[in-house]
Amino acid sequence: MRFISTGRTLALLLEGLSVITLLFTAPTLLAQPMVSHLIPGDYIVVLKKGQSPAKVAKSHGLEQRHTYAHALNGFAASIPAARLAALKKDRRVALIEPDQIMSITAQTIPAGIARIRATRSTIAKIDGLDERVDVDIAILDTGIDLSHPDLNVVNHISFVTKDNGSKGNDVHGHGTHVAGIAAALDNDFGVVGVAPGARLWAVKVMDDTGNGPYSTVIKGIDYVTQNAATISVANLSLGWVGTSDALRLAIQNSVAKGIVYTAAAGNNYEDVYGADGVFNTPDDFIPAAYPEVITVSAICDYDGVSGGVGGFNALNGWDDAFAAYSNFGRKVDFAAPGASVWSTVPGGYGYKFGTSMAAPHVAGAVALYIAEHGRANGAAGVAEIRQALLAASEPQSAWGPTDTEDRDGTPEPLVSLSDFLPDPPPQVTITAPATDATWSGTVTVSVSATGSLAVIRVEWYLNGILMGSSNAMSASFLWDTTGSTNGAYILQARAYDAGNNAGTSILTVAVQNPVADNTPPVTQITSPGSGSTLAGIVQVVVSAIDDVGITEISWSLNGTLMATSASVPASYNWDTTACPDGAWTLQTVARDAAGNLGTATTTVTVQNGVPDENAPTVELTSPVSGVNLADATKVYVSASDNVAVTRVVLLVDGKLFAASTQSAPVFDWNTSKLAPGAHTLQATAVDAAGNLTRSTVLTVYK
Repeated sequence: MRFISTGRTLALLLEGLSVITLLFTAPTLLAQPMVSHLIPGDYIVVLKKGQSPAKVAKSHGLEQRHTYAHALNGFAASIPAARLAALKKDRRVALIEPDQIMSITAQTIPAGIARIRATRSTIAKIDGLDERVDVDIAILDTGIDLSHPDLNVVNHISFVTKDNGSKGNDVHGHGTHVAGIAAALDNDFGVVGVAPGARLWAVKVMDDTGNGPYSTVIKGIDYVTQNAATISVANLSLGWVGTSDALRLAIQNSVAKGIVYTAAAGNNYEDVYGADGVFNTPDDFIPAAYPEVITVSAICDYDGVSGGVGGFNALNGWDDAFAAYSNFGRKVDFAAPGASVWSTVPGGYGYKFGTSMAAPHVAGAVALYIAEHGRANGAAGVAEIRQALLAASEPQSAWGPTDTEDRDGTPEPLVSLSDFLPDPPPQVTITAPATDATWSGTVTVSVSATGSLAVIRVEWYLNGILMGSSNAMSASFLWDTTGSTNGAYILQARAYDAGNNAGTSILTVAVQNPVADNTPPVTQITSPGSGSTLAGIVQVVVSAIDDVGITEISWSLNGTLMATSASVPASYNWDTTACPDGAWTLQTVARDAAGNLGTATTTVTVQNGVPDENAPTVELTSPVSGVNLADATKVYVSASDNVAVTRVVLLVDGKLFAASTQSAPVFDWNTSKLAPGAHTLQATAVDAAGNLTRSTVLTVYK
């Protein structure tokens, strides 16, 4: 790292003071780690679908502080301990979690609309003329200065209790600064935002000190979801360390309505997944850690261009490198300017720094994309917008410095707006395993990708570590979970197309392996026999047994997978005419539920000479048609061929009963448990060329 420890300490100062004041007050105003604080007696209650918040609250004698009806079904309230115990037993309740205090994530410094090339965007049209971007952006924050002449605020509301009737007006200044970065007007004074003149919704969820409870933030998300037909983008420059099932569920439901959420990565100089690097644990920085949001880290930019020649600032770090305080980690999607950002503040303009300032750069970029291509259609549409922005972004290799101060092995790019690539990135999906499921043994990770350009490679990662790759558009990889400790894991798939555009997909699963089953299946190739000389179409029959159960069986030809089946025995037709004459190795692999593998191989010779078009003959010689069967019956079959009979099959009532490689086999048939009435017998014979003949169907009686 090139920054000095003093600079990094100063970068963690509490937000809200001028840069000069920060420099002189550093020894006494060091920021504490951003952790949540429980509000004694206050809870968030999520109800099951169809339950009435008003009725549940009334039945327990509770007064609702917030009611949720769009992103969640539930309410927030103060709940005495005695009533809490009763509420937890109420079958109408899905979950209850303590309400907590959260905080805004900002600290101040200038950044550049020019640095992310918004001035070159034909959609933003930054030219001094007030041509407003036709998109609605919600700012969930401390409110917005409702009378600021450089902001187009079209709706405002406050969910902060004891707000003195502010109706969403900003006293603190944080929300106004965020709003200006995203959408300040393109006129002849002040500043210009990334998406100039976009319609702003001031959703006040943080009080005038920059803090607020979980329940109020959820209420703000509920309000945004209620207006999902109008609002396309929502910015969350706030966060805290902890977990909240209710908050994530609210964001998930809101994203499902097609709303794109941008979130600040946080200013703790930590992985957004915390010290353990694992998602959904108590040291996560949320909501930045959620896969449903676009997470943004902060870089320093002092001159509006790449190259790394803008110098060094002790509060932030080096030009065109990561800010000294910015959180990091594989969950971070983009970097954006977060140092020395000049933007709107109540009554005027000012500087602020932090990932809070970086996130609205991306919110504005999303708004520009929507203005050109249309809003997202559900969660899949939100993912497409994320991928399109990634495709147009600037890689760290183009920033300038040799060392960009990135703290992890996942180099997130800088959001860039000079051009949205006409060819969108590949769409990649992890089709298996299922998200949020619990798995054990060997799991097949299946990845499928499509794109307007040819997909040249797919990769899959486990907790950020590359596990496998394939040059095919769709590929399956085996993951032996017994080599992983039990717990939560993040699976990520990446697909690259011929234009080097990359698409990603992320899901979470849990590993829970029982006591190990170390006994592999016993498998065999029952046909063709080892050493056989084959021609034409040959039936390959494989089978396996296991002490627990077979989950999959496959067969390969000279190491190339030919087919798989979930049931045993399994049979496949092999057209040997497509193979050169000579020796071939057949292999079958059976997998049990614990991931143990059993294999068997056999070697045969393919010899396709002059085509044999003469089918074999086959007949059932005993019993005869119309006979009444004894409890133990022998079935005699006779087959012949001009070359050789390779397989004889006996069908009872149209189903496979037994098979033999002999030309005149005798099959033992125990009919003691056979249902009374008529039954049919038929035999088939196959020769080495694959010619097949069926015998006359006989009817016998039991």
